[in-house]
Amino acid sequence: MVEYGEGSLRKWRGKWQGVLPYKDESGKRKKKYKTFEDIPCDESSNRGKPAASKALAEWRSELIENDAAEAKRAKWSDLPVGEYCRRFIDTLVSTGAIELSSDKDYSAIVKSMYKTERPIGNIPIRDLTHHDVEDWETAMLKDGLSSVTVAKRHRIANRCLKHAEAVGDIDRNPMAHLSAPKVVSKPKNALDAYQRARLCSMLDEMEPTPIKSAIALALFTGLREAEVSSLRWKSVDFKGNVVYVHEAIGHKKGGTYEKNPKNASSMRTIEMPGKLRAVLLERRECMMDECLSAGVPLSGELRVCGSIDGKYMSPDIISRQWRALAHAHSLKGVTGKIVTFHDLRHTCATVAVASHVDVRTVADIMGHKDPNMTLRVYAVADPDARKRAAKTIDEAYSETLSDVIEFRKAQ
Repeated sequence: MVEYGEGSLRKWRGKWQGVLPYKDESGKRKKKYKTFEDIPCDESSNRGKPAASKALAEWRSELIENDAAEAKRAKWSDLPVGEYCRRFIDTLVSTGAIELSSDKDYSAIVKSMYKTERPIGNIPIRDLTHHDVEDWETAMLKDGLSSVTVAKRHRIANRCLKHAEAVGDIDRNPMAHLSAPKVVSKPKNALDAYQRARLCSMLDEMEPTPIKSAIALALFTGLREAEVSSLRWKSVDFKGNVVYVHEAIGHKKGGTYEKNPKNASSMRTIEMPGKLRAVLLERRECMMDECLSAGVPLSGELRVCGSIDGKYMSPDIISRQWRALAHAHSLKGVTGKIVTFHDLRHTCATVAVASHVDVRTVADIMGHKDPNMTLRVYAVADPDARKRAAKTIDEAYSETLSDVIEFRKAQ
């Protein structure tokens, strides 16, 4: 659907002219113009401007109504692929079939249908072939998108086309027998032992600010940005020494909103390591002082990484503040890149696996559904662990024949 802006007026060749910005189906910004011939206009005054403003509003409403009527008249099977997918995604959002936060990822696929070297967005959905889809996905990979991103867009596009086939808008799904691009896994950019020690030393020197608590939560418990952002004091049980994770902050168009965690496995209870406990106790004491000064109680509803007025740090703000700190202190992970806030979560899992915590427990801490995925991803992410393994193997082979004979004699 075309999205229209509010519009503006200008004087053009002695007449009032309306300028209406809009975004077309591909998201490209354009403008429409209309000159109001019958409305008086003076170069030296605003004569006729109220009437011109009214005419502009009426023209905008007329365009919106006409577009809506046209869209209603159009058969779904006549729609281009991009518009069909956009409408299907809107339906999923409005019916609650997907999270509001997922709309961003789903919308990205629609834009990509128009922007690659081999676009498919304007192809009528009934004419789309599997060759068109293959060319589109190949073009995305050539443009530098990761195999993970392209595979994700493959799945979403397939979902749209599978629906189109199910309701009879197309005879068959052209993606039915297409496999998603093979995902090439990249090593996680976790902090090694030296950088972890540096970060822990930095935390010891930091004031009890929201970002300090956010860093500690991610580093010591592996919480995601969205989970850190939403954590309330009532979910921090100092007596039981646990943190309860049962809500998150999601992104939607125009802002953020409260939601459940990523999946059922993400609803979890995590034991507090001593370092995290110390950071959170310091943070709570700081907030209690702020509440005392403001004459209000420290409610359990307040966010750990928030303010006493009930506001929380959004995931974006957490990531932005962390990024500034990481760049300032050159905190680099095992791949040589500056670590992101999410890499602190990777660090937590990597340390747990390298420290021989059983994989089922690590998966529970991280909120993973599949322990095999935890092992597959994090068992090879710590170079220090690999060095220790090599040393252990080396020591196992260092025994001489006489050593073995003497050992057996002693048995």
